[in-house]
Amino acid sequence: KHHYRAFAYGNNADLIMLDERLEGRTKPADSLKDPLLMSEQQSMLGEEQLAWLKTTLIQSKATWKIIGNQVIFSEVDQSGPYPSQPRNLDSWDGYPFEQKEVAAFLQSSKLNNVIFVTGDTHASWAFEVAEHKKYNPKTAEGAYAIELGTPSISSSNWNEYTTDDTVKMSEIKLMSDNPHLKYGNARDHGYLLLKLNNEQAVAEWWYVNTLRIPSATETLGKKMFVKTDIYQLQ
Repeated sequence: KHHYRAFAYGNNADLIMLDERLEGRTKPADSLKDPLLMSEQQSMLGEEQLAWLKTTLIQSKATWKIIGNQVIFSEVDQSGPYPSQPRNLDSWDGYPFEQKEVAAFLQSSKLNNVIFVTGDTHASWAFEVAEHKKYNPKTAEGAYAIELGTPSISSSNWNEYTTDDTVKMSEIKLMSDNPHLKYGNARDHGYLLLKLNNEQAVAEWWYVNTLRIPSATETLGKKMFVKTDIYQLQ
């Protein structure tokens, strides 16, 4: 049996769950200077899973194509807060050949309503997925998907190691350096709620005030909308 699989929710959504740890992933490059980084042999999904992803997306008749994704797909320049690690090589940025292949497929296939739902960063994110040279951050022209990142429930995030103010500055810097990043929160714990209908997708990030004591209190930290057939976060 494979670790990747798909679920259908009527005509509303197909949920396509990827595996990016076991099925076909090769060892990540050690640094941006590592010749392994740009190699065609570098693979996040593996040949079989990649072919399955493409076929499943093409055959989907659902309004929304939701890709359950373990590490961030969008390109992220993180040199501002992390000058010694300008790219996260554990994410898709560490597998640029296959990252570009998936990007080219999504664009050439002209698929509507593709949303990556991503974990493993312990933080909240909202990206208009795009090739930077073709992208207009004001109009979202050039975006070919949406990516939403869910925070951790209890795993450590950025303010476990530094102050909230320092993390806020890092968030601001990341959004400034990455105009396709429309929301970032690396401080709060909680969950992402995604609601889908024929007209729009609604993303809600819900947070708790503390993990130190049991509490049922939660706060809506951010709410964003994506209209069908328009890859723009509002």
